[in-house]
Amino acid sequence: MKKILIIEDDPHLRKLYEIEITEMGFEVMSALNSHDALNKVRDENPQVVLLDLMLANMNGLDLLRDILSINSNLPVIINSAYPYCKNDFRCWGAEDFIVKSSDLSELKNLLDKY
Repeated sequence: MKKILIIEDDPHLRKLYEIEITEMGFEVMSALNSHDALNKVRDENPQVVLLDLMLANMNGLDLLRDILSINSNLPVIINSAYPYCKNDFRCWGAEDFIVKSSDLSELKNLLDKY
């Protein structure tokens, strides 16, 4: 079973993702801050990371850089409410970008890719 790490500081959205992605058949771990996220990347070996760009304690791009310094082959999907960022995600080192939505079908398709 594929392990997905969700990094999202909004508790309601994080819970929605945890429930829905688990129902999609994935093993789900979540982190609400950068310290917890980096520990999970190091210790739990997720196969995919779903990363919110706007985190309370750290810029998501800084966290992305730190994640990739631990595992440069780890696919990271940027999850943002800001669609204008979609043009830049590859130059940041992320594999994919998805605009936050209550319709998770696009997210499921992305997760199935990895």
